Amino acid sequence: MSRHSRSTTGCAACKFKRRKCDEGKPQCLRCVSSGTSCNYEYIKVPEKSAYLVPRTETARRSAFSRLNKATGKVLESSRPAAASFTASASETPALSVDPTSSGIRNDRALLGPTTMAYCDKMVNDTAKLSSSSWNPRSYQVQHPSVPTQVVFGVSNGAFHRTFDRVSKEPTYFINTDSDSANDHNLELEQILLYINPAMDKNVKQNTLPFVLQCYSRWALASVFEPLKAVHIMKDRIAEHFSLEDTRSKTILAANVMRIYMDNNLSIGPTGTAIVASLVSNVQKQVRSFLVATPSSAIASDNKNATHILENTLEIFALQMGAQSSLACVLSMDEIALVVQRACCEPSGKLLSLSNILLSPSLNLRHFATLDILRSAITGRPTYFKYEAQFSSTQYDQILSQHDYGLQWFYGFPDHFVMIFAWINSLRGIEGAGANAALISQVEMEVQRAETVLGQSDDPALRVGRTVVHECWRNAALIYLYMALCGAAANDPRVLRVVKNVTRLIKGAKSGHMPDAYLTPPITIVGLAAYREQDRYVVQQRMLNIVKCAKSKVVAKDLLLQLEDVWTRTRNEKRAAVWSDLRIAYLNVVGI
Repeated sequence: MSRHSRSTTGCAACKFKRRKCDEGKPQCLRCVSSGTSCNYEYIKVPEKSAYLVPRTETARRSAFSRLNKATGKVLESSRPAAASFTASASETPALSVDPTSSGIRNDRALLGPTTMAYCDKMVNDTAKLSSSSWNPRSYQVQHPSVPTQVVFGVSNGAFHRTFDRVSKEPTYFINTDSDSANDHNLELEQILLYINPAMDKNVKQNTLPFVLQCYSRWALASVFEPLKAVHIMKDRIAEHFSLEDTRSKTILAANVMRIYMDNNLSIGPTGTAIVASLVSNVQKQVRSFLVATPSSAIASDNKNATHILENTLEIFALQMGAQSSLACVLSMDEIALVVQRACCEPSGKLLSLSNILLSPSLNLRHFATLDILRSAITGRPTYFKYEAQFSSTQYDQILSQHDYGLQWFYGFPDHFVMIFAWINSLRGIEGAGANAALISQVEMEVQRAETVLGQSDDPALRVGRTVVHECWRNAALIYLYMALCGAAANDPRVLRVVKNVTRLIKGAKSGHMPDAYLTPPITIVGLAAYREQDRYVVQQRMLNIVKCAKSKVVAKDLLLQLEDVWTRTRNEKRAAVWSDLRIAYLNVVGI
């Protein structure tokens, strides 16, 4: 065998880590030196096969498969078993909220000293993970034995769940072989270490560690920057546990996230039932708040409205994966009325987008970002008119905040959130689309817009995130030309941008990153795709996303929108225009 040839008969461990194997029997020297379990998995071939030398199985190349395998092994000894859920009224926890409540309290005493000590340890561990001098490969994850049962007591004993525990799991070692330094996703390793709970075997109340673990596992597959998300989620979950009305919703959401991860990114009927219950309770709270007499003090009314919005970020994210686009829109219609009262601007005034993005309320930032995103990919107007005169100074102010924007969640760069809102506001100004100087100014802002990739030592992750951001940049140009200027899909400017995007996505390797975050910008690109080969590239890329393969979910509806546009324009022998997107959404969703 030559020095540089790829081994076809190496051991499974070396193939998994993309290392050269010396093929020693019964164990190769590399595995012996690193203490790794070594085995050879041979391909089964017919007896009369032409192969003279038996070959071993090839290693998995899917990063997502590695994620599922790693999370399953690390978390098996620390994850509670599935909690049974019955959608009957007798077993569903009471999630009612008093609309006149004083808002969110941060009562650490409710969590108990042991639980808060665990939370503080999570923060310290995360700081250690972020340190450049700390080597994650030398870290040893311990799995202590835990009680055979953990009883969850919620809402004064009204909500109980008993989880069977698996105890005494062998210690799991992360490979310390220096030759494989680039074989692992360092960010994935850091998250896996972060979510491994060091539970005290003498403590029965492990509710909060379980919820933190479920949220962190879910973030691995559903959040654009999971390493940043776990910092934010820890604070939110601890705050939600200090309130009885949000505590039960948080535990239910955590169970859906666990089901989602355990079932290969599928919520399933049990998870769907839980999501339906959560959404129903949110709607009841919203309606109760809206019919109640508003507080005479504006500040108090704003605080009460902000309190109603708690948990909407997680619940709406789960709803988009479990229910139809129509159900999601109806939820947003009701939540929008609460958001209006949570904002400081008087009724009828433009909402300051920069103030919202700088708001400490994550739910307000989430709604504004989702409102602008939804308008861009459906053609529907935004719920509010935003004061969105773009300036670099405003964006620099947003970047200076420790916890800013929502790019870490959807992959929608905060810079482009402001640019999309700016273009949308210009559509209401007569003659703006024909103002060449104004169009050139917007083009310049789009081209020089800087995006923050987040901290990651994994080159593949950085490339994937860059692809997502560049797709958004090109989508912003299409939005400018088609929505503001009124250009058709066969306009030379639009054709040039679409060509750039198709080259970009054809050159990017298909996988969870970037595909799971490309659906919104590619929807805009798909509308502008005039040539059949460009439409084919967009269609195939969207079909690679797991969500697009399921019916009655938002991603599938977006693909149906594009197919509606392509069919109508093909039959009418014309190029698509921006209004076709709104017509397609009406045909697919019905509103």
